[in-house]
Amino acid sequence: MCGICGIVNLQEDASPSMEVLERMKGALAHRGPDDEGIYLGKRIGLATRRLSIIDLISGHQPIHNEDKSIWIVFNGEIYNYKELRVTLENQGHHFYTHTDTEVIVHAYEQFGKGCVSKLRGMFAFALWDEKRHFLLLARDRLGIKPLYYAILEDKIIFASETQALYQSGLIKLELSPVSIDQFFSFSYVPGPQTIFQGIQKLSPAHILISQDGKIDLEEYWRLDYSTKLNISDGECSHRLLEQLEESISLHLVSDVPIGVFLSGGIDSSTITNLVSTRYSKSVKTFSLGFDDEKFNELKYARLVAEHFKTEHYEELITAKAIDSLPEIVSRLSEPLADLSIIPTYFIAKLAHTQVKVVLSGEGGDEIFAGYSWHKVSSLERFYQRFPLRTRQSLAEIIRNKDFEALRRNSSLYRRLRNFLLSNGLPFFGHYLWRISYFNPEQKQRLFSEDFKNSLKKIKREENNCFLGGENKLEDFLTAMLYFDTKLFLPNDLLAKMDQMTMAHSLEGRVPFLDHKLVEFVTSLPSTMKLREGKSKYILKKIISPCLPQEIIAKPKQGFMPPVKKWMRERFDDFFLPLLNDTKTQSRGYFNQLFIKEMINDYKSGQIDYSYQLWTIVAFELWLRMHLDKQGGF
Repeated sequence: MCGICGIVNLQEDASPSMEVLERMKGALAHRGPDDEGIYLGKRIGLATRRLSIIDLISGHQPIHNEDKSIWIVFNGEIYNYKELRVTLENQGHHFYTHTDTEVIVHAYEQFGKGCVSKLRGMFAFALWDEKRHFLLLARDRLGIKPLYYAILEDKIIFASETQALYQSGLIKLELSPVSIDQFFSFSYVPGPQTIFQGIQKLSPAHILISQDGKIDLEEYWRLDYSTKLNISDGECSHRLLEQLEESISLHLVSDVPIGVFLSGGIDSSTITNLVSTRYSKSVKTFSLGFDDEKFNELKYARLVAEHFKTEHYEELITAKAIDSLPEIVSRLSEPLADLSIIPTYFIAKLAHTQVKVVLSGEGGDEIFAGYSWHKVSSLERFYQRFPLRTRQSLAEIIRNKDFEALRRNSSLYRRLRNFLLSNGLPFFGHYLWRISYFNPEQKQRLFSEDFKNSLKKIKREENNCFLGGENKLEDFLTAMLYFDTKLFLPNDLLAKMDQMTMAHSLEGRVPFLDHKLVEFVTSLPSTMKLREGKSKYILKKIISPCLPQEIIAKPKQGFMPPVKKWMRERFDDFFLPLLNDTKTQSRGYFNQLFIKEMINDYKSGQIDYSYQLWTIVAFELWLRMHLDKQGGF
């Protein structure tokens, strides 16, 4: 696990600036405190900070081939590297380390750019072929590891975090109006765009290749949502358990201690169960709780830890954790309004005291249909049978501003409103209504007239990274899972996991996102994931005999702090000063009259705008910790 960065000159043979590379590498120091390295060649500069997990002694990067004509910097883990190494040695390749990184170098020699299809794991890497002046940037299939890049007039620069790119001094820091608009729909910026003009995310399952000034992007893998297996519950259970066991075994490859993030939910409990039977050492588990029993799952985590006799560590956090938000936000490459960044940051901090690698349950909800909005898909089919006039009348009722009884309960009102108003929309429009804190009507009121005019002047193009596959989807549930995997997973959950663990020099692994396992689960019919209103049907079926029944029976909680409670406690001393600050207001993005209306309604208890106000504060905090400090304004 590392932080990587580099510069490629497109038009001249001169080496990039060592001083610039040092600055970029320095911005990634937290990602790799164990080692660092730089390679300078004609046209190329590669740099890395290393967190040593495999081959602690000889794994110094950048790594090269036999004649030092091919060099690589690599972030991630290749879980099938030992098998690949044997294959490559049989083809005559010679190794000087025992790392998975060197396996990629020789796989490239053997298979060219097709080497990425041979890799099983999480990865982002930059490989340079000196003889061909050929650059290969690659990102894993699900987007577990990040890679940002910018194509300038005469060079390409890239890094694991945007912080390293703007430390280069080669990029003018300008925000993208379109990305700001998208952020207030999604609570994150969907790739391949970033919040910055001119900086892109390399999309999951994509490679970027550059040679002699020509640059191409290619997709090397795609999930097939259109083909479903005809399979019995028994056969499905057997095959799924085999896939899970294989993935866990692969994710336990390490030369350093491994632990598990244990929330007490199905996903983390499943991982704890499988790890406890395969890990030769005592399993260390880590849990975080909150000062609100409705959100605190520590008792369930303890129950699982006791059941599997793990070495268990836990911590309880309160609204005082809000004081750490500036430090947490400073670690984010882009603004992110997911409040679970707070507990993720603190549980990673806790785990760092004991281990260097943790396994986590990210991906379980996205592939097995674990969210509340997935259950709504069954109701959607039923609701479509209502006469059109009836559905239109219900939509008009929910639009009524005098509908105060529900408006006071923001969660119920938002869910009901989004359900009624999204009915009949195409899959993507339907999804957007489900997941947005700001619905389209609120967004129209949120932005200032000047900002809305700037958006109108920009040619809006559909984002082909996450649109285009929905025409092959069989039902609303499949559509939800498709967009979760394309959007929410890489741009929110995995970005949060990577950046919060790396903030503490901790490697996070996600066994549910082994691509072979994901391919199998994607091929299952919807009834294997959601049946009779029960989510994660087939996963619960195979894991139920292994877990305490309280874990199976309890409702899904999610790793969210008590947002409403914390905001009430800290609104006047933390949130309100930021919202009312002249710097916030002078940026020109927001309609201040609507902001004041939301604040007044929130403080009076008329409407609970907790999530909407939090999103604005998250955005403003990110601007202060990044753009303001770098002179972007």
